[in-house]
Amino acid sequence: GWNSNNETLLLNTIQGFADSKVIPMTVDYQGNTAGTFSFEFLDASTLGANVQVWLKDNFLNSLIPVLEGDVVNYTVTNAEAAAKDRFELILTT
Repeated sequence: GWNSNNETLLLNTIQGFADSKVIPMTVDYQGNTAGTFSFEFLDASTLGANVQVWLKDNFLNSLIPVLEGDVVNYTVTNAEAAAKDRFELILTT
């Protein structure tokens, strides 16, 4: 990732896909195992008008629909909630 204003940013390029694609998201909390964090979804429209984006939280077992410009906040309260494999992006057409 890149740093901007002391925030780590991530860029991901995705090739075309048929029906759906699951993208594992690794989160590095840099030693912070408690607190409130967020994902900000910018330029999701570049995926195409027919693509729906979902954020899967494996810790809470929830699926959150994501639109361009959305900010999804989440809380980490313990080591289990800070698991690096807690989130996945799911793209569907």
